[in-house]
Amino acid sequence: MILLISEAIIILAADQPDRIRASSAKWGRLAIRYDRSDQILRVAGSSETTGEMITNPALRYIKANMPGVWCRAGEDLHTLYAWVARTNYPLPVEVFYDGLDAEPGLLPDDDGTIVVTHYPRGRPEWAAWLLASHEAVPLDIEVVHPPTTDPLPLLEPQWPLGDLTGEVAVVGTGSIGSAAALALAMYGVRKITLVDDDRLLWHNLVRHQCTRHSVGKYKVDAVAEAIRDRWPAAKVDALRLNVISDANLMRPLFRRCSLVLCAADGVAPRRVVSHLARRAEKTAVLACVLLDGVFGEVIRLRPWPGRGCLLCQRAFLKSTGRMDPEPALDSAYGTGTSHRPMTAVGTDLVIVGQFAAKVAVATLLEEAGHHDQQIGLDWAVIGLRRDRTAPDLFDLHPGEVRWLPHVESLPNCPTCGAP
Repeated sequence: MILLISEAIIILAADQPDRIRASSAKWGRLAIRYDRSDQILRVAGSSETTGEMITNPALRYIKANMPGVWCRAGEDLHTLYAWVARTNYPLPVEVFYDGLDAEPGLLPDDDGTIVVTHYPRGRPEWAAWLLASHEAVPLDIEVVHPPTTDPLPLLEPQWPLGDLTGEVAVVGTGSIGSAAALALAMYGVRKITLVDDDRLLWHNLVRHQCTRHSVGKYKVDAVAEAIRDRWPAAKVDALRLNVISDANLMRPLFRRCSLVLCAADGVAPRRVVSHLARRAEKTAVLACVLLDGVFGEVIRLRPWPGRGCLLCQRAFLKSTGRMDPEPALDSAYGTGTSHRPMTAVGTDLVIVGQFAAKVAVATLLEEAGHHDQQIGLDWAVIGLRRDRTAPDLFDLHPGEVRWLPHVESLPNCPTCGAP
């Protein structure tokens, strides 16, 4: 029994850590449930000394089947814990007791007793032990924070969360867009507005980041829920809108955003985003897959004089004889056809979406003065599978990324020209 438990981990969750921290007592009892299949010791309740046991609400129906104790410890004991946990070498029980503020009133039996020790200024703050008659064996312990706790501050100070407070609009929350939105949240972008009027259907699951539990929901709502579940401090707005037919609502949104990321399917939505973002004087990052999933493309469109928009970039490709990657390029503004059905697998689309999020975040951080995030070029093509019939510019090995320079504005361009 002792040998099995020595490989387990203790989970201290819900309000138990705060109750122990706030207690004036030096020790108390623990009610512990041992999950043999996963070798998890879950603290289901705690008390002060011999007082009333208060259980975790989420675990109140779990029958405790092991005794446990918590007690205050000194700095030396937790310093020793960090060492013995690395070496997996037990402490003599006398040394363990010497490191406690007070000896608890529950002595170990033949099967051992679980002891959680707390030193408020320690590194680690919490330690766990399996206490037998002659030795104290270190156990792994994990303190689980409440669901409302945001994990992203753990990135600081190495990652500049404070410079990612601006709003980012994500247009299109399908396969690429859902991956991009989740990546933005993981990077620490605190305000994300999602735009899409499609619902998540069963066939979308093969590529989408959301699960079967969200089938039938609007994609923006499903992605927003996924972000809030994992990063509760993120502010996510879900707009069930179409970027083309609701362009009048996109204009004020784009004006207030720091950046726009477009991962919508089809030619027309990207052309509209390119146009509206340019008029709002905001950078747009466009992400898609082309040639039925042969390669991914991420374009950063800067609203700078001389920098071309999406129309200019496509016209450049066509004029240089490389390819026309989008159908109906010459249709009137606001029209066009959708892509042919994608054949890229979901993981390739995730690569493109996360790559686009990286470009977006690097752009925001560079503007905030973090020049280690500078990306010098604005047009990236990403090989997803080899197609030797593709023009030389797009003949890439799978996983290869090729950066290309920006395209100059064309004369009399309806997007880059004067309003």
